[in-house]
Amino acid sequence: MMLFLKKIIPNSFKVLVKEELRRILLQEKNSILEKENIQSQPSSYNEVDLTNLCAPSITSWHQPIIYEASVNLALRDLCQPGATVFDVGSNEGGLTLLMSRLVGPKGIVCAFEANPYILDLCTHNLLRNGCNNFFITHACIWKVSDEILSLYIPPNNWQAASLYLESDNIETQVRTIALDDYIYSTNLEPELIKMDIEGAEFDALEGAKEYIAQKQPHLILEQWTHDGRCLELLRSQGYIAIDLNNYNFIETINDYPKKSQIRNVLFIHQNRIEETPYSLDIRAEEIDYFGADKFTSSNQEFILQNCIKLNKSRYVLRIDFDAEREDNVMSLSVYVDNILTILHIANSSFIQKSYRDCTIDIKFPVDVKIEIKFLNDTSDPTFNLKGVSVSKVVNFQEKFKNYFV
Repeated sequence: MMLFLKKIIPNSFKVLVKEELRRILLQEKNSILEKENIQSQPSSYNEVDLTNLCAPSITSWHQPIIYEASVNLALRDLCQPGATVFDVGSNEGGLTLLMSRLVGPKGIVCAFEANPYILDLCTHNLLRNGCNNFFITHACIWKVSDEILSLYIPPNNWQAASLYLESDNIETQVRTIALDDYIYSTNLEPELIKMDIEGAEFDALEGAKEYIAQKQPHLILEQWTHDGRCLELLRSQGYIAIDLNNYNFIETINDYPKKSQIRNVLFIHQNRIEETPYSLDIRAEEIDYFGADKFTSSNQEFILQNCIKLNKSRYVLRIDFDAEREDNVMSLSVYVDNILTILHIANSSFIQKSYRDCTIDIKFPVDVKIEIKFLNDTSDPTFNLKGVSVSKVVNFQEKFKNYFV
């Protein structure tokens, strides 16, 4: 789920937008989703009726998952029926739900969430979707077990809880678990570990060194581009790193796109890459480009005039634009055959830096439409749309068909 954060600085996180702007972002996102008949997250924890299983905050299992498209596709590539997988930082359960469906009735999903304000919501979201193969643990995954840490929760953005975001946020105490201890105690060995824990990924890896060295699980980590500790650690253990936003290989933090802030990175051990759809030659090759003149522009809305026609394959759509302002609300939407497939809402500067690469997997010929809109009477005078590049992912080969999704 999109987390409205700005960037990490040495001693703390900074929240991406002010409290009022966060509220507007959530309202506008819900408005767009309602038009698509998709229900989204509540605007605050207090508005959630946790006793009502019919009060979802994520899309239902049979509906498109419109957030974190790059992670979504990687999970579909790697979570096999019957597997054990870990979701570290399950949040409201959107990707946990997908993992549950992918591993099927004989698989197991171990979910970990440190934030007590969303545990019930995550549990209800999974139960209302019929999931019965998951187990949620309330703990902070850390380098050692059985410590007590302070977790800081922004009052109006409770999804963005962090160990490092002190400020005036709500403080709560949470126990720690090292994954090596958890795996040894439960005898549950994950084939894949997904982590999105607000900058604490390195500390979590430190607590899983033994298992990673022995079993070499696949890892999907959200990474802040200035922090190379996870990258250095895993590459020293024989892992290769692929930027899931554009399918480029990452050897150092200098390989991330310039000025980017957040990337989702897949780590596969070099001894196991042949088991996966990925290869050492995977890349995205540009096949088409649509300049700014191909978009209609009116009232802070930019809509591609003619649909992009795509055949069966995987693609990266890179929306090329400049934007420097943070005092606005912008939505970037991708429709596949008129179905909302990708939606990002944040300020224009943040989307430009971290979420302008959109990955889609096409199974049959489709029409793709792209829309960019400034919401709530906001704008960005520095916004300059240049165009959209369409790249096809090559040297990628689907290994298995999953009928659970």
